[in-house]
Amino acid sequence: MQGSNKGWKILFYEDHRGNSPPLDFINGLPAKERAKVDYGLRLLCEFGLALGMPHARRIEDELWELRPGKNRLLYCVYSERQVIVLHGFRKTTRETPEKHKRIARARIQDIFEA
Repeated sequence: MQGSNKGWKILFYEDHRGNSPPLDFINGLPAKERAKVDYGLRLLCEFGLALGMPHARRIEDELWELRPGKNRLLYCVYSERQVIVLHGFRKTTRETPEKHKRIARARIQDIFEA
């Protein structure tokens, strides 16, 4: 997904086998929830890191959270005007569970060590 020349490019994390767990998560959602995710991604593409609440928020130094409905997508900045969606999950608690942050951090490390 890519916006205009002024927009941000959105990439999706892929493991060493070429699998993309965040895309698998998104594709497994019901159509109505996928539409909310798509809208959130379009906003992220247009506004990048300027996108704020209620759509997105920074949860750690390098980790951001896109908030489409009851789902969450964790992402980081990859390079100038590019973000990588690292992980997706369904929100079940008030705070972002540590296990989901751990997965995203491990994927950040994997990306920048490759």
